[in-house]
Amino acid sequence: MTSAHRTLTGHAREISACAFSPDGTFLVSASVDTTLKVWDVRSGAARATLAGHRHAVWGCSVSPRGDRIVSASLDHTLAIWDARTGSREHVVHGHTSPTSCAVSPDGSWFVSGSYDDFPLRLWSVGSGAGRGALPGHRDAVMACAISPDGAWIASASKDRTLRIWDVAAHSAPRALSGHEHWVRDCAISPDGAWLVSASRDRTLRIWESASGELRRVLAGHTDSVWGCAISPSGAWVVSAGTDRTVRLWRAATGAERARIELPGELTCVAAHPSLALAAAGDRHGTVHLVDLGDVEWARGPG
Repeated sequence: MTSAHRTLTGHAREISACAFSPDGTFLVSASVDTTLKVWDVRSGAARATLAGHRHAVWGCSVSPRGDRIVSASLDHTLAIWDARTGSREHVVHGHTSPTSCAVSPDGSWFVSGSYDDFPLRLWSVGSGAGRGALPGHRDAVMACAISPDGAWIASASKDRTLRIWDVAAHSAPRALSGHEHWVRDCAISPDGAWLVSASRDRTLRIWESASGELRRVLAGHTDSVWGCAISPSGAWVVSAGTDRTVRLWRAATGAERARIELPGELTCVAAHPSLALAAAGDRHGTVHLVDLGDVEWARGPG
């Protein structure tokens, strides 16, 4: 399928992660070039470049109010930025080679995963102070996500598992196994009932969050799947892979609705909060804004 899309250029190296603001007006991209960029979604213009990390930036997340950006870098730090001014409010130390981060629904704390330091760690958004660790993975944590009620966390790891963590108990009652290679990304549905994972085994998997049972496997990518996201309605899963495609899947059945071919190998994807629009980053440093077509993005399948 061909689809209208725009390209956002300005990064010098691979895009590692991207995230829309909750109101959908701006997009943040994180890059191996050590910077983050803030883009105006409507115009495609770069609003700001966030510079200060000394190594690749692998993760980014936007707070629920859209006023702060959190970043995770292989320079052994996380950073908290003022989204309006682009200034860095806090530099957070204590994690080795952070790869990913996610801000809680109330905006008061965030979680991070790391390449060399296997526990997830919790931090205060306001101060950057540590709030505890969640040990359990046996290899690098590549992605993390927080449930809509803030009660649990999902993490994806090179140990080929996902884990579901109880935030209050600081424990992982469930480990989800089945992928045959790294689990590269994960996302949680808007109602918290299920989650999706993306893997280098070329598949996505949908899991019940309460039981950890596998619902279905989404197969079709011909190379590693590096990114996954869920529409605000919970009706659609979006994926991005190094086979240079963004794919749209019906969550209820696992059927592939659309396949959009792009020029570069894709490394991440994010879903717009109200428009049928995905952002996908590639290994050349380009961010693609992809129109996903005539689907009822906010209310259900078209």
